[in-house]
Amino acid sequence: MLDLEKQLISTEASLNKLFPEQKREDKQINRAKALLGELANEFTKEDIKDVIVQIQYLAESWLDDFERTIFEGKTLSELLHEKGPS
Repeated sequence: MLDLEKQLISTEASLNKLFPEQKREDKQINRAKALLGELANEFTKEDIKDVIVQIQYLAESWLDDFERTIFEGKTLSELLHEKGPS
């Protein structure tokens, strides 16, 4: 292995340690591509990332709305924070 290749691998490893969310993001993109199958080839990495963020937002907001209908206008998270540590 060339010295430059070793340095690039070392740099990538350092960046992954500093920014572990990048690895999680790449994992999410790869999972979405696997779920989309051939359709994934029609989207860029940025497009897939945007779709993931939008779906996560929708799912969380729908869940919050559902929880509010069940728990008298509050989400489960709000109820747990009110009770404090047990």
